[in-house]
Amino acid sequence: MPSFSLSAGLSLLAFAAAVSAIPAHATVNSSTLERSACTSIAVKASLIKTHTTGASSDGWALSNQLEGQAFLDFFEYELSTNDNGGIAQYVNGATSGLAYTSGSQVVLAVDDTPSASPRKAVRMHSKTTFNAKDNNLLIFDVAHIPAVCGTWPAIWLTGTDWPSDGEIDVVESVNLYTRDTYSLHTGPGCTVPASAVSAMPNVQLVEAGATNCDATLDGGACGFSDVSTSSFGPGFNSAGGGVFALEFATDGIKTWFWKAGSVPTDITNLSPTPSTWAASAARLLIPTSSCSPETYFNDLLLVVNTNLAGSWTQGVWASNNVGGQAQSCQTQTGVSTAAGYVTAHGSAFGASAEWVRCLPHQLICLN
Repeated sequence: MPSFSLSAGLSLLAFAAAVSAIPAHATVNSSTLERSACTSIAVKASLIKTHTTGASSDGWALSNQLEGQAFLDFFEYELSTNDNGGIAQYVNGATSGLAYTSGSQVVLAVDDTPSASPRKAVRMHSKTTFNAKDNNLLIFDVAHIPAVCGTWPAIWLTGTDWPSDGEIDVVESVNLYTRDTYSLHTGPGCTVPASAVSAMPNVQLVEAGATNCDATLDGGACGFSDVSTSSFGPGFNSAGGGVFALEFATDGIKTWFWKAGSVPTDITNLSPTPSTWAASAARLLIPTSSCSPETYFNDLLLVVNTNLAGSWTQGVWASNNVGGQAQSCQTQTGVSTAAGYVTAHGSAFGASAEWVRCLPHQLICLN
């Protein structure tokens, strides 16, 4: 049976039923983790898993909803630095005040102290793991994505033995990109054939011809850039946010994206029916014949974080016309490095650097 999740504003529901290279994320190190505190946080979520026939015609069903403290208890904060060469110092979001609720919304923020290196931010991962055999459908409703030169925000899944356990990036890009990047990173064996690439018209390979997802050979391979300039960063935020969906199941890995106001009613009604979703929303469609989810992705943790500077952010710092961003951050800021800007310009990392999501019961955040 399939499994499904909906994230509103950062919110997540889970249902279950019968042109620069993109560096891969660092692996999760359990020794740096601290269990989340019992206070408010910037992300809300709902998780559902069931092995019985669901309410939707596709068989998806909501079995449990996590919100408020229940959501906080679903994640652990990671306490670490030097994530992919970045200068974020990951801290406990609750005790640091960087994870909190604001009215009907929840927020994951970045420290805006005028000068700081490293600069405090949040990275947290689920206590529960996801496997394709459980047939998962995760839906993320996001109101605002960090959009500041020097930021590297992401919502992704990864195993503890990287890259052998695999990685799936659902929401990720850097700086002022306006196009989301969906990526797969694995050990040897997983590929995306040319026929599959041709069948995904709403995304483009970041690296031409890079369809061998083995991250030990190329950490930027199997990265796909959304053709929509409203799928990330300033473009996404000015459009009022949107919804991302990931199906991680025995029949393959698939992703979808909708701008706010165009989300299917079956999602808002908690009866998701992917078989009826318009082709215009489809993004990744990875066939099992060349990349079996059960073989290349194991015990994945759901991760939400905002890295600062780092290899990808710096790698395109001086680049124009990348990821939907017309003018480079170097030109816009007048600073030669991403780390230099992040360190000395704390005032830039206020509201613009926040993840913002609606409370789960609202399901879809349109403003």
